[in-house]
Amino acid sequence: MKFFLRAVFAILLAIFAFLPNASLAGNWYMGGGAGQSSTDNTAAADIQEIQQLYQSMGFSTSVTTDDTDTGGKVFGGYRMNRYVTVEGQYADFGKSTLSFSASKGSQKALSTGEFKATGLSVSVMGILPVGSRVSLFGKAGALYWKAQTSYAYTDNIMPISFSGSDDATGTSPVLGAGIDVKVSKALSVRIEHERINDVGDENKTGKTDISLTTANLVFNF
Repeated sequence: MKFFLRAVFAILLAIFAFLPNASLAGNWYMGGGAGQSSTDNTAAADIQEIQQLYQSMGFSTSVTTDDTDTGGKVFGGYRMNRYVTVEGQYADFGKSTLSFSASKGSQKALSTGEFKATGLSVSVMGILPVGSRVSLFGKAGALYWKAQTSYAYTDNIMPISFSGSDDATGTSPVLGAGIDVKVSKALSVRIEHERINDVGDENKTGKTDISLTTANLVFNF
């Protein structure tokens, strides 16, 4: 709960900083939701080389990847007019995992890795009303992200065993689009898809592109 409150507070600070003279009456909203996140498997080429190396030595190999997870976000914004909104958002993009194993008789090796990312963004949203209750929208902005990776390897061949972790921070552009359906004056339902490229550091955590598709509740006040 403390982490959630910090994220909401950071979003409000970002919006207030962007719009210091904005009126509070009627145009503010906050919301949140969850859905599916996915990452591009940038380690596929490296794993294929390792797999081929072990196979050339007579090992049977197996690779398991999971590039999808549950992601979630909280956000808040200010409607400057009917067509333009400024929005701040905190998102947890979940994690992706990879596992590699090799075996030959009693000789075995196992390697695992995990990548996860979070981010705080500020975006400008363009809105296209298509009725009294339904609006389409697109948005573009900048995301300040934190990426973390962890890994472990063990085998009984050498034998050898090690593990570690690393993290990186940076900024990337964020693009999104979706549909907003007004349930009442105070409540809307939003379906949204977002894409963020080049999250992570090539030399520390690895670099990947992330997609996040969410269903959200929006509270208007």
